[in-house]
Parts: sequence; structure tokens; C-alpha cells
Amino acid sequence: MREIFIRRYVMKERRKLRSANPNTAASFYMMGVAQRHDIEAVVLADVNGRFLAGAESNPHGEERVTGTVNPGYGVKIAKSAPHACTDADRGEHGVWTGKNRIPLWASRIDMGGNRYLLAVIGKDGELAAEACKDAKEGFSRIYGDLAA
Repeated sequence: MREIFIRRYVMKERRKLRSANPNTAASFYMMGVAQRHDIEAVVLADVNGRFLAGAESNPHGEERVTGTVNPGYGVKIAKSAPHACTDADRGEHGVWTGKNRIPLWASRIDMGGNRYLLAVIGKDGELAAEACKDAKEGFSRIYGDLAA
């Protein structure tokens, strides 16, 4: 089931989207990250590129509709994340792209002794970096000790 809400209702709706499942809760949190930072998509993956959670934001008239990421699209982004991180280590940013050739920005996140990848689809690298910081702060609340 995809949860969808319109941007103007994000603060009201965000508090209603809760889950005992950490990956589902992370997807709900990433919906807010996508809206707050005006990015197209954000995906959490393991280091092998396995999709764990994500959200995407799409235009709908004058508004943007944000929801959990389409599973097929989330898997494609997750599979690209390890390669995008490797390229970023070499100083090559924006080589990988998502829908409409919008750049994919990826970074590593350490949680509970494990490394994960956060992939952000967005036109601006600074917004992507802010989205990554925001997501990591949210993950620390969602995953508790794992994200410390």
C-alpha cells in the first residue's frame, strides 16, 4: 500500500504516519525529507545495493505528491547507490541519474556497526547533502541505538 499526501498537509499528516516496522517508519520519515529538501527521491540501501526503504516526490499540477517510493524505482536507485558512492569517492558527482536524468547523490551511513547507503535524487548537491543529514538524524530516532 502506498501512502500519499499533498505538500500543504505534510505537517498534519506526518504525525499520523507511524509504524512499528523500522523500515516502514524510515520510509515515512523520508517522505518528509523529500518534501523539506525539495528532492525527487531518497532511498536507503545496504552496501550491496539492496533496497531497504525510500520515498519519492512527483509533480501533480501545481503541487508535489509525495509517497513511499515505487518498489521498482527504489530497487533501481538502490542498485546504483554503491557505484555512485564509489564515483563520489573519486570526486565524480552526478554521473548516475534517476528519472528525467536528475542526478543521483549517494553517501555512506554507519549504523550499529554496519554501513548503509543513502541515495538522493535531486538537482542540487547541497540540498542532497542537507537531505542526507536530515535523514541520518531521523534514522537515529527510528533505529535507536543502531544509528548512534
